Amino acid sequence: MTNLFKRNNTYYIRLAINDDLEIYFGYKREYIKSLKTNNINNAKVIARYLISKFNYLKRSFKMFTTKEIKEYIEEFKKINFDDIVNRNTHLSINQIDTIISDLNKEVDIYDEIIEKELYDLMQLLHLSDREDDITYGLDVEAAEVFKKYIIQIKINALNDVKKNIQNEIDTSALDQVSFTSNNSLVTIKEAFEEWLNTRDGVSEAQEHASRRDVGYFLEYCNISKIIYIQNLKHKDLISYRTYLKKLKPNGKVGALNNALTNLITFLNYCHEKAHYIPKLTKDVKFKVTTKDKIKMKRSPYSNQDYKKILEKIDLIRLSPKKQEPNKYHNEYETIIKIAAYTGAREKEICQLTKKDIKSENGILYFNFKIEIDEVDEKELKTISSFRKVPIHSELIEDLNLYLSKIRTKNLFKIKSTQFSIDFGYFKTKLGFDKTYVFHSFRHTLQNKLKQKKVQYEMINEIVGHGAEDDNKITDDYTQKYELQILKEELEKISYIDK
Repeated sequence: MTNLFKRNNTYYIRLAINDDLEIYFGYKREYIKSLKTNNINNAKVIARYLISKFNYLKRSFKMFTTKEIKEYIEEFKKINFDDIVNRNTHLSINQIDTIISDLNKEVDIYDEIIEKELYDLMQLLHLSDREDDITYGLDVEAAEVFKKYIIQIKINALNDVKKNIQNEIDTSALDQVSFTSNNSLVTIKEAFEEWLNTRDGVSEAQEHASRRDVGYFLEYCNISKIIYIQNLKHKDLISYRTYLKKLKPNGKVGALNNALTNLITFLNYCHEKAHYIPKLTKDVKFKVTTKDKIKMKRSPYSNQDYKKILEKIDLIRLSPKKQEPNKYHNEYETIIKIAAYTGAREKEICQLTKKDIKSENGILYFNFKIEIDEVDEKELKTISSFRKVPIHSELIEDLNLYLSKIRTKNLFKIKSTQFSIDFGYFKTKLGFDKTYVFHSFRHTLQNKLKQKKVQYEMINEIVGHGAEDDNKITDDYTQKYELQILKEELEKISYIDK
């Protein structure tokens, strides 16, 4: 397969970008992406699927609006490779080709239909008697205008048809056959106990919460006669969400999502560590409405709060059972300090590497960004999350000290999910109410910058918020602020009382 090549023991795919699509890929001639596998068969499975999706885009982009093209490309870039491999490992390359080819024939039929109808339309509109040169339809100028209207109507109608067909391609190619493991079948209860046994430094309260929250799910599976973890599907989790809501009719969205968090952590273990199931946890949590957000308002930390957190940092470092430093004890303080001075999300911070600390014109900064052509690419929440944030002068010394003590390429070993749990118990011990969470550091920085009269757009750029609709066009067609400007504005804030 000529689209595949190998670099540093990892397979990559190279796709040629035609002239019409260059603008959507930063005017690049090729799209190169790591497939994150060194297995040639898995690489071929992923590549075949990506090529099919990409060819569909090249073939059909004229039928899409600019917004739809951007959405399709973003979806294309975020395709989950693990699902593609896990759900198709039992299929041969030829079988996968056959599934996609059969469905694509249906798409091609619609392509032929529109081509034929447009040809017939032009023949009708330009029909004339050659001897007398009499036009029986519309005159040529009016015909061209009319033709454009007809074409647009036809395109709009077929656009919906083709999107439906493409959805069939997606679901058939990826979901036609359930995931099956090479291991013997494992019951959900057995997998749950296995997960509990792998967790180190978990307090009795945490274990109780896990048993309670996953216990609700075990009850649901028992009622629904779902016994084995390998038989679990995404639709089962969506159904369970409805069951949970009925079980707790007065439960608030935040509390319900907290109950789902422990379940998601367990299922992520079954996917990432035990390899029992594909990734199933996307969009499982309840959507938070504007009304819910008002109820869940977060309080910013004051300078005194920040000082209190750092003074009591040993409370989060100690293992609850053994009262000795846990394996992440050196990481908590640095993560908290980075959050305070950047407003970054905990997931963004926990996935930082040494390469993400860079220098430009003498200014040190964190590089929160997806690198498409690197093996160690990261997924961020939105395109606005790809940003450079200058490192505050109050943070540099502590950060350098921390960097001098670690030997791994990643800044932190702790996962964001575990950090979130640990910080939650920690802040409760310190007496902070439920309006204070780790995300409050984000609000703290925004509030501090606002009080220093820093521009709204600049605050959004620092913390990685997308532009509002009124500013979106300006944001799309203008460059980001220079690091020197961001540095000057960020230095206006301080956590040290002077």
